[in-house]
Amino acid sequence: MLYSRENRTRFAVLGAIAAHPSCGAEIKRYMRETFGDFWAENDGQIYPTLRQLDADGLIELRNDWRSNAVTYSITAKGREVLSEWIALPVEEPGQRVEILLKLSLVDHAPEGAARAHLEQFRSRHECVHRRSELLLKLHADLDNPAPGYRSLLLSLTYLHRMSAAMLDWAEDAERLLAGASASHPEADVRPPQPWAVRVA
Repeated sequence: MLYSRENRTRFAVLGAIAAHPSCGAEIKRYMRETFGDFWAENDGQIYPTLRQLDADGLIELRNDWRSNAVTYSITAKGREVLSEWIALPVEEPGQRVEILLKLSLVDHAPEGAARAHLEQFRSRHECVHRRSELLLKLHADLDNPAPGYRSLLLSLTYLHRMSAAMLDWAEDAERLLAGASASHPEADVRPPQPWAVRVA
């Protein structure tokens, strides 16, 4: 079964509530801090999704008189639906990588555009790499890991290794740019044509 991004949003929100029952603002913060590096959601979709989950009987609301806030928690039906979705085959991400598309067309770009894109790319992945490395070290020092530690470790190790690979590629790309600019001062880079590559 294929799910639209909106439908997958409801499972991301439902999963956040299963792991961290709380008010809407706390759910948004939890999703941003826990999922944000690999599953970004528009904050404006959270409350409409919460209303729909409530209407579908997948979560329940409780009024906390001490904080005057509504707390959301998952229902038994919600756990069943979430579990069924998690067990479905993973849909592969579409092959749409904008930086590669732009680099493949860089002969038609303003001077310096490729380097600017790579600098932005490097900065973003350096941030992810530092944050995941710090969190891995913090959790390695814990004597009694919190519930959910195993699932957190899975995403942190993925982010740490993927960001390292992206940084390695950015370094190689910058070297290619420097070499291309020296050989062809009029162009930022002349990448090999993808159809010319042969796989052994």
